[in-house]
Amino acid sequence: MGATTRKKIREMVTAALHPAHAWVPLFNRRFRGDPLTPSQAHLLAMELTMNGEPFHLNEDNVWDSHVLGELADAVLMQVAERPQWFRRFLATSQHLGGLLDQGWPPRAENLAEAAALRIALTSASLGDSSELSDLGYREYEQDLVGRKKWPTVRRALTSPQLIQALQMLDAPRYAAHLLAPLQIEGRLVTSPLHPDRWWEPWSQETQEWLQQAASGTHPPSDQNTPHVFDDNPDQSRVMASGIFDLLAKREEDLNLLLNRILHQGRVAQINDDSCPTIVLEAKTGHDVLIRVSCRDHNRPGQPLPGFPDEDPAGSATFAWGLLDLLSEETPELDEVFEGDLVRQGLTMAGNSILVLPDASGFDLLLSVGTQKRTPERSAAVDVARASWLEYQQEIEEELAAWELEDDQD
Repeated sequence: MGATTRKKIREMVTAALHPAHAWVPLFNRRFRGDPLTPSQAHLLAMELTMNGEPFHLNEDNVWDSHVLGELADAVLMQVAERPQWFRRFLATSQHLGGLLDQGWPPRAENLAEAAALRIALTSASLGDSSELSDLGYREYEQDLVGRKKWPTVRRALTSPQLIQALQMLDAPRYAAHLLAPLQIEGRLVTSPLHPDRWWEPWSQETQEWLQQAASGTHPPSDQNTPHVFDDNPDQSRVMASGIFDLLAKREEDLNLLLNRILHQGRVAQINDDSCPTIVLEAKTGHDVLIRVSCRDHNRPGQPLPGFPDEDPAGSATFAWGLLDLLSEETPELDEVFEGDLVRQGLTMAGNSILVLPDASGFDLLLSVGTQKRTPERSAAVDVARASWLEYQQEIEEELAAWELEDDQD
C-alpha cells in the first residue's frame, strides 16, 4: 500500500470520526469576524432556530417557549392571549436563523427582528465557541474572549434607534407613553411601537414619535438652558476618570452606537466649562459630550443638569445606547463605584441624562449632548489623549517589569 493511499485512508477515518458540519465551508467563507466569526454564526443560528428543533407550535404549547418570557411586561400585556402574534414572533426568530444558514448576517430592520436578536444574543445557553473547535471553523480573536464579545455583535446587527426603542419599552414609565394610541385628525391610530406594528420597517416618522413620546414622561425642561450644579465635585472628577477608562476600552461599541461615525482614537476626558467631560469626536465635525456630575439623594428637587445641545434626538439615541452598554454585567463599572453601584437602579432622567445610583448617597449623572467642535476643545483633547496614552504606557512597562521579576524568582 502506497503512502498516498494510506494518507487517504487516514483522512477518511478522521472524517468518519469527526464529520464536518454542513455549515463549516460556507461559514468559513462568509463570516470573517465583522461582525460574526464562523463559530459565533453557528452558535447564534442554533439559538435563533431553537437548536434546530421542529417549529410546530399550537395554542397549547406556544406559551412554553422560553423566548416569550424575555419580552418586556408592557409588550406581553398588549398581546396576551394571542398565540398568533407569538407564532409570528417565533417565526421571525427562525427566519433570522435561516439567514445565517445561508451565510448572511441577520441585521435587524424592524422591532420584531431587533427583539428576536436581543433575546438570542443574551441567552444564557448561547455557550462558548471553544466547544466547536473540532468542527473545523476558522478561529478569530473574538472567539478567544467568549461571551464578552456578544454585546458588541448585537450592536453591530441592530441600529442604535432600535436599541433605544427596546430599552425604552423595557422601562415601565416610558412604555405607557410609547404604546399609547396616537390622536391624528380626530381619530385614534395605533402607536408605531405597538407590538402589532413591530414588523414595519423603522422609519424617520417612528423615530420622531419615539422622541415625542419620551419627552412626555418627565417635566418639561429646556435642554439648551445651562443648569450647572454638582453636589460633590471631587467625587465627580474621580468617577469621570473611571467611566472614561471604561469607555476608552470600548471604542468599537461606542462607534456602533454612533452609527460608525466615531473618530477612532479621539475619545478623551477633559474639563469643559469647569465640568469633567468625556469627549467623543465624530467624523461629522461635531463632538458628543458626556458631562459628569453628582446629585445628593437628599436634594431630589435639584434641577436636571443641562447644556446647549445641537442634536437632541441624536443625543438621546446615544444616551440610551450608552445605558445599554453600562447595564452589562461587567466588573469594570462596579470597580468604578467601589462596589456601591445599585445596578438595578440604572435609568434615564429627561431625554439624555443617565442616572447611576450610588449606595454612598450620591447619584452619578451622565448628561449627553452634541455640539460643533471648537479649536479649544480639540486642543484639550490632544493634550488629554497624549497624557492618557503616556500613563497607559507606564502601566504596561510596570506590569512587564513585575512579570520579569516573577519569572526570575
